[in-house]
Amino acid sequence: MIIDKETVRKRFGKSRHSYNQHASVQREICGKLTDCLATNGLTTFSSLLEVGCGSGLLTNEILKIATPRKYYVNDLVGAKENGIEEIFRQHQFKDWTFLEGDAEIIEFPRHLDAVLSSSTVQWFHNLKAFILKVHHAVKPGGLFAFSTFGPQNFQEIKTASNQGLLYYTANEIREMMSDHFDILYLHDEQVQLHFNHPTDVLRHIKNTGVNAIAKTSCWNRRKLEAFEMNYPVSTPNDFVLTYHPIILLAKNKHE
Repeated sequence: MIIDKETVRKRFGKSRHSYNQHASVQREICGKLTDCLATNGLTTFSSLLEVGCGSGLLTNEILKIATPRKYYVNDLVGAKENGIEEIFRQHQFKDWTFLEGDAEIIEFPRHLDAVLSSSTVQWFHNLKAFILKVHHAVKPGGLFAFSTFGPQNFQEIKTASNQGLLYYTANEIREMMSDHFDILYLHDEQVQLHFNHPTDVLRHIKNTGVNAIAKTSCWNRRKLEAFEMNYPVSTPNDFVLTYHPIILLAKNKHE
């Protein structure tokens, strides 16, 4: 499925007021990613770029452990729309620049110490090309740290609706990275949320903006009934939604 980036921008823009409240898994992933950075002593940056900052979950965690000299943030949704300004204001951090637009297309700053991203690259059209783009933007020995999702992510949604993103395995991502980066850390796991009804699952994905796969978000009665009937159930009133996060830290190779 070819992802419509404009649809992604609109859906995440609409969910900006509900995202932080409902994106518990994404928040946990941001914490784990920054914990990995801190554990590996990767907290000193002159300049870094965060790709897909959204409402600032990762930004907030990064600013707890690091004080970069220059912080670039990027997102499809504009800075005033997603509220990223408030995150920097809370941390009293002033030297930041917002780069609005599609990270696969816009020009990146050069000679960066790090490119960081969380729960974003699964929306990209060409991950391998993006990895090369980061390679050229980051200094030799610099850091590329990100999280994405693996093949079991939202597997129940795919079963119920026959719709879903293309997700790469951790080993496939490792292979894509191997020409330009040395892997420092790679971990994947599965996290499950539990809901009382399939419609609660739909409400959850709407509130977190991840319903941006299809252009239309209209659910007529027939589609909704089919979704409810096809949704896997483990026990009565217990409908599971699986997340499959992958976290990766890598060092840019010297050319």
